Amino acid sequence: MRQILLVVLLWPLSVLAGCPQFYPLGIPVAVPHSVELCNSFYVVEFDTQLNGAILSAEKFQRGSHPERSNDFHTDTRLPVSTRAENSDYAHMGYDKGHLTPAADAVNATEMHDTFLLSNMTPQEPSLNRKAWRELEIQVRQLKPDYVVTGAVYPALKKRIGAHGVPVPSGYYKIIWMRGVINAWYADNKPNADILATSVSEVERMTGLKFPRYGGIQ
Repeated sequence: MRQILLVVLLWPLSVLAGCPQFYPLGIPVAVPHSVELCNSFYVVEFDTQLNGAILSAEKFQRGSHPERSNDFHTDTRLPVSTRAENSDYAHMGYDKGHLTPAADAVNATEMHDTFLLSNMTPQEPSLNRKAWRELEIQVRQLKPDYVVTGAVYPALKKRIGAHGVPVPSGYYKIIWMRGVINAWYADNKPNADILATSVSEVERMTGLKFPRYGGIQ
């Protein structure tokens, strides 16, 4: 029994992952204390101790996009005590900021999935509606192969709502495109600028490791 347990613990993450096809290069990103929430075209890694979304990963799709639905809804796959409700964001001064953007969906089912609250974090309104939106448009124009969007959380976490949704200190977006990896970062504050950065710098900020072309470095 002990030997069997050891084999299970050492089983590759790419085998254990429920939807490896959405991660960059098909290689899941290991996130401590997380549950994997597989959706129609993207996956969210949700930290059950932090009670917040850490990152989303999507295999980018080319195609037309349906009309935005704005049907924000709770993710019933998460326990009641940890899943956000719309009421958590009410009058808190933050937007429900998408990790995987609604405009990346190519049909109504995918659009509905992007409005799961597990795909949201409390985002400063001017960042969400201006600079970050412009970055999302830029990424769609580039038509990358894979996109990872993630939140960076400070040591002392501000929380909102009855479910204690944590407020990120910043956000990053990484794209894998025809052998090249590009990354950007922005603080979660009013009128923040989008800054070009590197995968190595994002790894330093988050403690995570991301796939590289030719293998994980």
